[in-house]
Amino acid sequence: MEVSNNFEENNHNRYNNTNTSEQETSLSDDIKLPIVSKKFFIIDNKFACFKNFCIGSGSFGKVLYGMSIDRKQEFGIKFEKSNIKNSVIADELKIYSDLKGGEGVPNIYWKGDHKNYKVFIMDLLGPSLDKFYKINNKLNLQTTIFFGEQMVKRLEYLHTKNYIHRDVKPNNFLLGKYNRKFDDDKVYIIDFGLSKEYIDKKTKMHYEFNDNSKFVGTPRYASINTHMGIRQSRRDDLESVAYILIYFLNGELPWQGIRAKTKSEKKEKIKISKVNFDVESQCQNKKDIPKELLAFLDYTKSLEFDERPDYNYVQSLFERIKKNNNPEKFNKSKLMWEWDTDFLSVKTNEDKKSLASYSHYENIYRKLYDGYPIPEFDDFLDILEKMENSRNIISIDSNKNNLIPCMNIGNTNKFIFSETNKENSNMRFALFNDGSIEAGKLNNSNNKNLIYENDNDNGDCNNNEGIERDRNNQYYK
Repeated sequence: MEVSNNFEENNHNRYNNTNTSEQETSLSDDIKLPIVSKKFFIIDNKFACFKNFCIGSGSFGKVLYGMSIDRKQEFGIKFEKSNIKNSVIADELKIYSDLKGGEGVPNIYWKGDHKNYKVFIMDLLGPSLDKFYKINNKLNLQTTIFFGEQMVKRLEYLHTKNYIHRDVKPNNFLLGKYNRKFDDDKVYIIDFGLSKEYIDKKTKMHYEFNDNSKFVGTPRYASINTHMGIRQSRRDDLESVAYILIYFLNGELPWQGIRAKTKSEKKEKIKISKVNFDVESQCQNKKDIPKELLAFLDYTKSLEFDERPDYNYVQSLFERIKKNNNPEKFNKSKLMWEWDTDFLSVKTNEDKKSLASYSHYENIYRKLYDGYPIPEFDDFLDILEKMENSRNIISIDSNKNNLIPCMNIGNTNKFIFSETNKENSNMRFALFNDGSIEAGKLNNSNNKNLIYENDNDNGDCNNNEGIERDRNNQYYK
């Protein structure tokens, strides 16, 4: 059904009842929606879903941007093709339900079917950690440790619920719930499609050791034991975190970019590289990698199959890194993200702007938030500048973050879409005849590969020998 060229007609017509798959009941007089079109549609009479705002896509399906019909909340709407064999969406939703209420776990608001897709609607989260890393293909120590602390906390919580993730990678950790203040710095964990319980429901005991398991996960970050065909347990999730943090600090991992004629040959080469991993000889930025981080990696390798990791010990290693590298630098209440500092350099340095730096960072900004309804780059810079000037007071009233500033068009018009732009609104929101959207002004570029990115590295690895550790920090005497 096409969008009518007459906005007034759109805003006063009821939904067309001939399309039963998208049929809607009548709404109250003060909340009306435009006619369902090819560009957007309504789910469960509660959620507006935008086809032209694709946050992520992959073999599983896609994630689209959506909002509540009262314009007070935004969502990520995940679609999975109904005909996919061995679909794991039901198992994933079960895990989300079991994790409900945990810090850094997105909420699920609706699940069901829509046409040829299985659908669930969740919190709209920000970009993945990998997308922030790719801005400069490296992260500084403060950012890396901040991410590391939160990733370990998320996995500890997951483990307390008797699950292991089995696909720990930067793409499965997202930064904050998306809002146009860009001020949520909590790391969220997602994508439990490969996750499994490690406790037997009948015996209440840890699953038994198995050394004939198929490879599961992303080879770039997978543990050595996983490559060896050893059944995964809690230790493997943490080993993957250690590789991620080295990746952030060094800018790459030694086994990236390995060439081979076949996948099996490539796996073998990656296995050898992982087993022989040596920071001194294989990391170009070895000076940027603290010894405590290497102790973390060694510790994860030394854990027994069914051993509970000492999460406090791991966090103590992060605390030691802070202590040895000026603790004040790690004060998050005073810390601007390194990429935000880069963005702001455009605003404060006119010379850079004249040298095309403005265009460079604007392009990065659009790619970073591709699929999101974002403000214009200049408006974004103004937001960052205000955030920098009031760093310690910006989050006083956190309840206001649940509203959508750019959609606060006024009390006289409660449609999701406004027919006109309000002059007194800094962020305007309108639906045009072609279905495109503008919000002060909202933008959406065409690159669709966002949140759920696939890692094409494949590998296999050898088992690790038992590495000694000292949980009492004797290592540092």
